[in-house]
Amino acid sequence: MTEMKICYTGGGTGGHIFPLFSIDRHMKTLPVPTENSFYITSEKDQDRRWLESEGVRFYRIRGGKLRRYFSFQNAADIFNIIAAFFQSVKILKIEKPVLLFSKGGYVSLPPVAAAYLLRIPIVAHESDSTASLTSKIAVRMCARMCIAREEVSLTFPDRHRHKCVVTGVPTTVHFDLEHAMRIRKERKRPLILILGGSQGAVQINELIFPVIDRLLAFADIVHQTGEGKENGIRKMGYTQIPFLHDSYEQTLYESTVVLSRSGATVIADLIEMEVPPILIPIPLKASRGDQQDNARYLQRMKAAVVLDSDTVDSSQVLQSLEGLLQDPQRLEIMRENLRKLKGKRSEELIARVIIDTLDEKNGTM
Repeated sequence: MTEMKICYTGGGTGGHIFPLFSIDRHMKTLPVPTENSFYITSEKDQDRRWLESEGVRFYRIRGGKLRRYFSFQNAADIFNIIAAFFQSVKILKIEKPVLLFSKGGYVSLPPVAAAYLLRIPIVAHESDSTASLTSKIAVRMCARMCIAREEVSLTFPDRHRHKCVVTGVPTTVHFDLEHAMRIRKERKRPLILILGGSQGAVQINELIFPVIDRLLAFADIVHQTGEGKENGIRKMGYTQIPFLHDSYEQTLYESTVVLSRSGATVIADLIEMEVPPILIPIPLKASRGDQQDNARYLQRMKAAVVLDSDTVDSSQVLQSLEGLLQDPQRLEIMRENLRKLKGKRSEELIARVIIDTLDEKNGTM
């Protein structure tokens, strides 16, 4: 095979896009050229900006969510999903990729269905501790479903579990122990990094704003608020930014502790960078519970502190951050436990799955 053109699909949040970059970059290091690969994503401006910053070719399609609850928006989104399916068929017929890789999310389902119709092999990935509705549908059409951990396979239908392959969760950051030790040694004060996912989290912002002065008494703060969620606070030692992009890895190196949601991608980043987190997962009433499961997993491994998103208040956040920063021994134990969770780089394992899938279809490459 002279070229291995792959279609990557995902979007809507950073967790459905940034892992694709890591896989794509690794695929480009392999002997078979993949320079002409491309992406299918949503019409969101945020997705467009991320893809443009990566310098990749991409197409944008309409998107419609699959909601498990009653909403009048469901009716409109059915038409959006149908339109996205036909857009995807047209794109795939023009590009003729040898394989489609799906990172999940509502954006990916129409391209997956289109690839299945066109007999293009499909490999998908589920990052969370439980399978999403999109992944449960996609697994029926894909050749392989990459999963974060073995127990995730139990959340898929019995007859499709044989397709599951444990690969972990791709991350775009790379840890260097010597670099980390040097940077952390140079810092005069601990650094608290506050994240709310790629879009920010109003709840976390509202918990932090009232206690910023008290936090600054013992630490510096970098606060990713999310686009349009800034409030203009300016204080010595406090940096407010809508979205960390180019400086994300460097900030993780400098961070002593992270306060964050518990999406699968950020957890993979924290494990790779060995940064102890305090997690506030999205409440059950606003999700299918995947972040709750992700957070509990890290808590069981004694690698995270988890706060109840339904009852947490600013004083509890303050006490948790202060208590952790005043306990260097506990921080080191958490770092060691995060280190134990590392395995082989996920993008390498996923690349092997992609190649094996193509081998099954086309013979040895």
